Amino acid sequence: MLHRPPASPIAYRIDTRGAPLHEAIVALAIEDAAARWNETGLVRFKRSVSGAPAVVLSWRRGEHDDCPGFGRGSSAAHTGRDGSQAFVHFDAGRVWDTGDLDLGRTAAHELGHVLGLGHTEETAALMHHDSLRDAPTAADLAGLHSLLDDARPAAPDDLVLAHERGVAFVLRAVAPAARTDFGFFDMNGDGRDELLIWRTDPQGLGALLVAHFEAGPFGRPRLSHTTGPFLGLVPIDGETLLATDDNGTRWMHTRWPGGAFRTRRLDDSGSLVEATPAELMALDTDALEDGRRRSGDVDGDGRLEHASRP
Repeated sequence: MLHRPPASPIAYRIDTRGAPLHEAIVALAIEDAAARWNETGLVRFKRSVSGAPAVVLSWRRGEHDDCPGFGRGSSAAHTGRDGSQAFVHFDAGRVWDTGDLDLGRTAAHELGHVLGLGHTEETAALMHHDSLRDAPTAADLAGLHSLLDDARPAAPDDLVLAHERGVAFVLRAVAPAARTDFGFFDMNGDGRDELLIWRTDPQGLGALLVAHFEAGPFGRPRLSHTTGPFLGLVPIDGETLLATDDNGTRWMHTRWPGGAFRTRRLDDSGSLVEATPAELMALDTDALEDGRRRSGDVDGDGRLEHASRP
């Protein structure tokens, strides 16, 4: 998930209790990771040694707090929020070294999550889920620029969101014309449309990215967060249809050229749930809309926004 980063410096505190590495090594690795983000000039991490509110980077083992437990999967660290404050947990039960499980590289990736960046499909990016990078790349900075809503002119791979007063927002480097398509739909039923961006090429594995917006100042919508990319949700050579039925239930119907199809409903969080046989019998699939609707009300003010490439 991606959230708007704060404009002020981001204080962080290092807690080395339970760490499998010497505290000096832990501090050096995390400070270096923060410095890599500071070098972009877009954000500023600042280490804090006081008890003031700060992002706390610490160590845990196995099942802990309300977080996913360590030791059951490949995750060596995770980022979350305790109220409004972010935290990072590293797995103290693993062997950390200078190979694939490098603390500095992992810390840099997790600090990207602290900034609000989600995972990306770009395999060379720091924010790829299996990254071997230790510093942000152009793909990572494109996501950060989208959150910061900078005033640069739109580029060919950007997606421009416009409303009646002109350009409202530019999503950076998310929609290359040769391998993506996009449309609007209210995924979670909150009365605001989301902007859906999906891959159309075989290499994209049917990935879907969902951009959520909120009301901003002066009647101008702004990006709230993104979810995804979710793999395998959109057929590469088929069509994606979306609709809300008379009961307020939201549907996604995917259809392939050979006649195969899959119909799922969306729950209140916007997640897809398999339809029951009875629901499928009652659903009029002919009434479903083409998922490539180019306009939508993203901030719930009753006025449509329009998405287009530059």
